[in-house]
Amino acid sequence: MSVCQRPGSKFWQFEFVMDGKRVQRSTKTTNKRDAEDIPRAFRTDVARGLVGIAKPKKERRVVSELLDKKKADLQRRGKFSNRNRNLFSKVAEYFGALTVEQITLEKLNGFIDGRQAEGRSNSTINHSITALRSAFKLAKLPFPEIKKLSEKHAVREGFFTRPELDRLLTHLPSDLRDFVLFAFLVGWRKGAISTLDWNAIEGDCIRLRAKHSKNGKPYHLRAQGELLELLQRRRAARAVEVDGATTLCNLVFHRQGRPVGEFYGSWRTAVKLAGMPDRLFHDLRRSAARRLIRSGNPQSVAMKITGHETSAMFLRYDITDDDTDIDTDIERSLAYDEVERRKVVALP
Repeated sequence: MSVCQRPGSKFWQFEFVMDGKRVQRSTKTTNKRDAEDIPRAFRTDVARGLVGIAKPKKERRVVSELLDKKKADLQRRGKFSNRNRNLFSKVAEYFGALTVEQITLEKLNGFIDGRQAEGRSNSTINHSITALRSAFKLAKLPFPEIKKLSEKHAVREGFFTRPELDRLLTHLPSDLRDFVLFAFLVGWRKGAISTLDWNAIEGDCIRLRAKHSKNGKPYHLRAQGELLELLQRRRAARAVEVDGATTLCNLVFHRQGRPVGEFYGSWRTAVKLAGMPDRLFHDLRRSAARRLIRSGNPQSVAMKITGHETSAMFLRYDITDDDTDIDTDIERSLAYDEVERRKVVALP
């Protein structure tokens, strides 16, 4: 560490580099020997934090940046589904504005308590925490150790009869009715229905591509009767206005041209008004499986329609096996619906 005199100055100057930053100071002495002793002491004081030299500030990273990078990573790998979009949206809503340092065990537990108070399942909460953890992992940042919530629960047995479904539809927003009816008729998962586009429909054949299927396998069905009428309504609803121009939406089910995302609030309101406050959207999948079997279709055919991969999972729906042709499935279940409707006695 050297000292020098600048032209026009009677005082000796010194300089050194600390943490990548060049520091220059005046010794405020005209004696060179005294000046040479000052820089060493000054640097020691800097290291001790006794001298007010601004050190480089630590970069403050907010969680929303980490989540955006994780979403981009999933999109790049073709794994950013509608379900992931809704999940990351909820996580960002709660954690997005926080810095990385603010993600503590206490903050995570607060999130869990809040979601449980809203009636969210442990499985949904675990998925949210996992999404946040994966964003930290991608950024190579430490994440608080937190135990996974238990997901053990009794197998649900909820389902909709046709009269119950009809009552529910009257309480749903108009842009969700066909979406819910489709789920009841064919038993596809919410994510699969929301990705269905017109390129996947050829005549009366509806196909679900493998990339949109939870088990990674494609499946299909033939539209007949009420299902065919539903598709005709959806074709008529393709035209949407965007920035003053009319365009055709390629999604079969959409809300003003946008994909059908999370509609938890609308669903909770509708089932409550319909007198079935404990029903879940996933109960529609169970309903479809029951209808397909009870209307005379074999288990193998029903599994092809709903996309169940294993008999063990399908048997949770208390159904039996048989043998028939896949093209008769929807027709039989629609006839079954009519029988169900006739069981309802009109009140005076």
